Amino acid sequence: MSTRSKTLWALILALSPAAASAQPLGVFLSAAPRAAEVREADAVARQREAERAQAMGRLLPAVTARLGYTRNQYEVGVTIPTGANATRAVITPEDQLDATLSLDVPLLDLGAWSRYGAAREGADGARVRVASATEGVRRTVARQWFTWVAATALRDAATRAIDAADRAVTRTRNRAAAGAGSALDVLRAESDAARARQRLADAELTVDDAARALRSLTGVEVGEAPPLVEDDLHEEGPLGAWEGGAEEASSVRAARSDARVSDAQARAAWFALAPTVNATATQRWTNAAGFGPSGSWAAGVSLAWRLDVGALASARAQEAAGAAARARLERSTRDARDAVSTAWNQVRAGIPRARAARAEEAASEGAARTARERLSTGAGTELEALLAERDAFSARVSRVQADADLGYARVLLRIAAARRIEGEVTR
Repeated sequence: MSTRSKTLWALILALSPAAASAQPLGVFLSAAPRAAEVREADAVARQREAERAQAMGRLLPAVTARLGYTRNQYEVGVTIPTGANATRAVITPEDQLDATLSLDVPLLDLGAWSRYGAAREGADGARVRVASATEGVRRTVARQWFTWVAATALRDAATRAIDAADRAVTRTRNRAAAGAGSALDVLRAESDAARARQRLADAELTVDDAARALRSLTGVEVGEAPPLVEDDLHEEGPLGAWEGGAEEASSVRAARSDARVSDAQARAAWFALAPTVNATATQRWTNAAGFGPSGSWAAGVSLAWRLDVGALASARAQEAAGAAARARLERSTRDARDAVSTAWNQVRAGIPRARAARAEEAASEGAARTARERLSTGAGTELEALLAERDAFSARVSRVQADADLGYARVLLRIAAARRIEGEVTR
């Protein structure tokens, strides 16, 4: 692993026992197949596989066995004189038994073969849809995870801001009581403390919502959020090196499979107009054979050819559906490339944004320290300290948001380009 990507992999890589209490992104990404969307796609894939087997069964010989019993009201027979004696031949007995064994062999059925090909393509496409559903869940999981981690960091920062604001309220009240401050300073400090509590409430709401979303998607019980790892701000390489992966994105593979299915269905619709040739063989046993033997067989070949306007219209409709599927494939390929480009540009723009946010945070923290020192020596004012603390908190929020956005953009770029995440292929 290159040094440039250590930060990202430290953020999303696998789970060691030491990391069990703090849940990295890999915990939730690996649980994406548990999501209802993926399980639904998997059930549809199993259905399509059963339909493929059903279509294959229509191409194989079929054996039919029948056994029947009939109670006739009258026995029908004739007496045949044979010299001094007579023999009675029963044509229809009162208790009639019939057994038939038939074999049907499709010799030529182009329509059935084409339908089997379409069913096979459909089964393959359904499996690709499972991968596509998993990719979609992973995108959502990544977004919610970064929201959860960032909101947790903001919640901690808001808690510290409340402590600082409460100390400022106490300080301004004491100064006002001693005649060194004004009531306006007290009101400003109280307003800043109330604003800090509001920010804390907002952060806690975001933490709870994101944690619930993660739990609902993956079924993983959400524990402690890990700290947001500081990105090393490395570049991701040229865009062209990433765009090639768009061809293997699960959305493109699914659209490509849909186009193949539509083409196969169009061929099946046209081949349905072709004649079919079947061979049959039957063995029959009965006790109502009359003058014939009790057992007999028959074999033959039949040709059937059905032409109707409806089948012709169906074939044309399937051709149009194939054209639409190819257009969707083109659109999916374009969208996949655009998704890679968008994520890559987000990373490129996020790097200077994160660098600037860190510089702003460092400067604001320094300004806040200076304002507190000036206030403690009597050289500064309470308003100056309050404004410096407020700017420092805003800078901290910007830095956390910038790091979270950059980390999410890196993960999103790898998902969009079908690259590996947490040791698993995301396609």
